[in-house]
Amino acid sequence: MQAGADTEPFHKHLELVKSINEEVNLVSRASVDAVLLQSLWESLIPAAETGWRRGPRLLDLGTGGGFPGLPLALALTDAKMTLLDSRRAKTLSLQRMTAELGVKNVSIVHDRAETHAERLDVPYDTVVVRAVSVLPEVAQWCERLLKPGGTLLSWKGPEGEREAKALDPDKWKLLYALPVLPHRYVLVLEYKGDEAGKPDADAPETTVSE
Repeated sequence: MQAGADTEPFHKHLELVKSINEEVNLVSRASVDAVLLQSLWESLIPAAETGWRRGPRLLDLGTGGGFPGLPLALALTDAKMTLLDSRRAKTLSLQRMTAELGVKNVSIVHDRAETHAERLDVPYDTVVVRAVSVLPEVAQWCERLLKPGGTLLSWKGPEGEREAKALDPDKWKLLYALPVLPHRYVLVLEYKGDEAGKPDADAPETTVSE
């Protein structure tokens, strides 16, 4: 987000989350103000460094209360952000938020990652994910959601490095990490594409004798 940018939409988003959170559990109700401020801060970390961008199509996988996708969409107005969550109460809450915020570059989808991938016509350029699951499981979902060369941004703590090392190096490359807080980062990974199972053009043809 550029210096001097209008901060009013971000404040209004936090107010809406706090208000709706009394009806629907969007974020932890313990120390809600601190949780919301940290969620907003963490969400905006990638907005200042856009080397991870591969195109306008972004997906927030398991968006919950709209973090990190909605603040990113407010900051990156040229992006086309999809907020995906499998819980109907949360997607209905997000529809209410985006309507009140007047956001035009966000769409909301009530679905699971697996079935959303099956319905997807054009893969995403980037997937962002925060507080959803372990990285190997997230990466497996993203292999069906991302285009080859696309990026995955994953908000992680000290476990992130270990989880990144568990990924298939033929499919994933850790590009760099954006610092958030001590021992907390946004890991930026590139999806190379899935070549597994495809025939090698240089391999000799084999025949099976009966």
